Amino acid sequence: MLLQTKFFAPASNPKTIQRDRLLGLITPGEGKKLSLVIAPAGYGKTTLVGQWLHSTGATFAWLSLDESDNDPRRFWQYVIGALQRIDPSIAREANELLAKTGFEHMEAVIIMLANSLSDLGTHYPQLVLAFDDFHHIQDFDVLRNLVFFIDYLPPNVHIILTSRTEPVLPLSRWRVKNYLNEIYAADLAFSDEECYRFFREFMALEISKDEARQIRDKTEGWVAAMQLAAISKENLQTNTGIDKSLGNYHGTDRLINDYVLSEILEKQPENLKTFLLRSSCLVRLNGQLCDTVLNLSSSQETLENLEQSNLFIIPLDTSHSWYRYHDLFRESLFHRIELENPEQVADIQRKAIDWLLDHDQVHEAIDQLVQLQDWNWLKEILQDHGNTLIHDGHHLPMLEWINLLPADKVAESPQLQMLKIWSLFFSNRLDTIPPLLESLEEMLDCQTAKVHANADDALALTSEISLIRSYLARAKADTKSASDLTRQVLENIDHANMPLKSVTYYGIGIDCFNNGELDDAERALSSAIQYGKFEHKPSAVISSSGLLTWILYYKGELDKACDTSTRTQAWLDSHINDPGQPKMISCWQNSAMARIYLEKNEDTIAASYLAPLLDHLESGTEPGQHVIIQFVQAQLLYTQRKFSQAIACIEDAQRIYEHKKEAILYEPPGLSALKAKCLLNIGQYRQALGWAEANYRDTPRCVSQLNQEEQLLAVAHIFICPQESPPELIEKGLAILEKMNRGLPERHHIKHRIELHILRAIGHQKSGKVAEAQENMTQALHLASKDRFIALFKENGSLLIDLITRCSDVSVPVSFHSEVLRCLSETGKDESKGKSGPDTPNGARSGQPSSPSNASSAENQSLIEPLSQREFLSPATIKAHIRNIYGKLDVKSRTEALAKARSCNLV
Repeated sequence: MLLQTKFFAPASNPKTIQRDRLLGLITPGEGKKLSLVIAPAGYGKTTLVGQWLHSTGATFAWLSLDESDNDPRRFWQYVIGALQRIDPSIAREANELLAKTGFEHMEAVIIMLANSLSDLGTHYPQLVLAFDDFHHIQDFDVLRNLVFFIDYLPPNVHIILTSRTEPVLPLSRWRVKNYLNEIYAADLAFSDEECYRFFREFMALEISKDEARQIRDKTEGWVAAMQLAAISKENLQTNTGIDKSLGNYHGTDRLINDYVLSEILEKQPENLKTFLLRSSCLVRLNGQLCDTVLNLSSSQETLENLEQSNLFIIPLDTSHSWYRYHDLFRESLFHRIELENPEQVADIQRKAIDWLLDHDQVHEAIDQLVQLQDWNWLKEILQDHGNTLIHDGHHLPMLEWINLLPADKVAESPQLQMLKIWSLFFSNRLDTIPPLLESLEEMLDCQTAKVHANADDALALTSEISLIRSYLARAKADTKSASDLTRQVLENIDHANMPLKSVTYYGIGIDCFNNGELDDAERALSSAIQYGKFEHKPSAVISSSGLLTWILYYKGELDKACDTSTRTQAWLDSHINDPGQPKMISCWQNSAMARIYLEKNEDTIAASYLAPLLDHLESGTEPGQHVIIQFVQAQLLYTQRKFSQAIACIEDAQRIYEHKKEAILYEPPGLSALKAKCLLNIGQYRQALGWAEANYRDTPRCVSQLNQEEQLLAVAHIFICPQESPPELIEKGLAILEKMNRGLPERHHIKHRIELHILRAIGHQKSGKVAEAQENMTQALHLASKDRFIALFKENGSLLIDLITRCSDVSVPVSFHSEVLRCLSETGKDESKGKSGPDTPNGARSGQPSSPSNASSAENQSLIEPLSQREFLSPATIKAHIRNIYGKLDVKSRTEALAKARSCNLV
């Protein structure tokens, strides 16, 4: 007699969250035989498979497995029993063989079953057999027979397995044969949006998206924990929404604690149960660490077995040296052992901290100390290692650690106060720093009067204060004070062994960069990189290297810039191997590399450097970086002729700069210049010309020499390049370029010099001065050929192609000459086919501005295009549009916008 309830699939529940992103992963493609859904308890494996079966309408058989199914005869009787619920004729003879006493030829049963399913292919073209809870199956003969069955499975049959652990099946061989669909815990984890819908639709609880994101972060998308959290807090819900404590749900909660202990821990062998409990005292797990503090000898093997068993353990690196438990799982285990043996917990934690400090895992040691709550020890470690931690990128955790300390311990320590100031500085909270500096200076004055005061420590702190003040001066555009303070610091520490030289030289580099002194900036930043490596300050190294890469781009040394970036990344990769260390990405460096590859006409590579910066734009970044990222994104969109999207990015950057300029240490690139050129290309000729006339009359107000040059080049571009520019405007443009040509250093600012020669060539050609035009074009090609500047020629391709074709000077390599012509030819073909981008009106190309009526017509046409035909906009671009609209309405959110609309009787 077979237990019929084992054949019941989960009923369809209309409230269940539809997980479309996963359903497609189960759907069998051509040649697929098996779909694996593998994850720990409570991740929604069964629910997902049931949802797929009901949504597809497939013919299916369901079998829920348990430990008693490890007998081969019983297993196959249940398999056939499940299938016979579809059609009683399936494998009837095979079932009769299994009923015979002493029958053991399972291969014969499997062959008969496979043939029977194949014969029914015309009646059941797609038949699915689902095994739920396959982790219960451990018997070798059952597994071997199932392998045989899957290898010879008819093409009309597909198998789905759900399991808490990866089954002992030849998965590698089946992957090669393309038999498998695979879904794991990382796939099953609920996204922020799914979490939000789960609480709102399934649990019927009012919750905001921010609250949903907090819960998702805490539970890591583990849906069982989310549901238990909702149940345990349901009675706390108020009329204004869900209780705030839900986002702070812990493994100590009774429901989740009972679930972990009864459903997971108690089912483990005794030795593994002991390991799980004792190792839960550790925030991060490592084989050697566990061996030392738990007095064991094979912890690495245990950790790897836990990972293979999918038991709520997460590898933190590709070498599988470091792991961590799922937070709620660890909290439940830790709560249990802390109640049973608190002395053992403290002993394990102290041993762990000693081991971590001995192995230079300071961040991990501090995490353990926070759990131990030994504040005196934490104070000592922060004072000893704080500067290194901050310059390794841990400034935000540093603020949290300092805030954990009792106020009197912070107040009595100048080192801790300085660490707090640096952390605030790197967090871009500059407005909070001045009063802290004054307080610290008063404390140092008092201590200096004492006999026991350490002169070296006082000098170091005084130098740090001056260095901070120099950066604050830069934020206020007080470049003279910034430079004076920085050079004074350098003089004070020049012969001292203080780890401040890297950030000091970085400050000098910024000053020289703003003044257009690129050679001096290069020398200062090279020194900053050298000292940063010596002082082991990765943040100083990557920041200095990023700005140096940007400078080399302007100097026209693109290959050297790429080499600088590569060498810096190699150093970072070789010196940073802490799994807890935040990923370091330089805004300067990635944006410079994106611009370099744009110039080399390799847009795809450029976009790959921009992509990680856009992630930071989404999650929030400091204002200066936000501006740089949007500027480079606008440049990429400009190159792709998506001018309206580029303008949206520029306006977002301008808005951030206007509101947060006091928190930005440098003047951002030429935003208004790029915007004017975009306006020219979408037919807004009068608006672009108005900007150019205003900036022609006024002396550029830019602090940065490079920005002044970019602004003047944009003015000249707008005067010279439009098709119908009158002669007097062209002469104005040429006059600007002539004055610039006299002022530009011969060997510097090569990128701008190339652009200057290109514009002069266009202007002279329009004025009928063919010889001068050809001479300037030859000079532009010669300078550009050294490091392959190509995009500058693309921008005005139709105006340049004749001049470039006629160029035969020996100073221009034939290969580069041919590459530029090929690029211009391809660009011309794209333009003739109308591939200038969905937001570019026909005819509104550089040099050929459309009339306002044409632009309006094109814009109206864009509005009535079917949505499916419009180009995808990135979330960052859409949010930029939204922020611009909010700015024009003088509101900060959708709620405020609606309120303002109601007050004006608009809705």
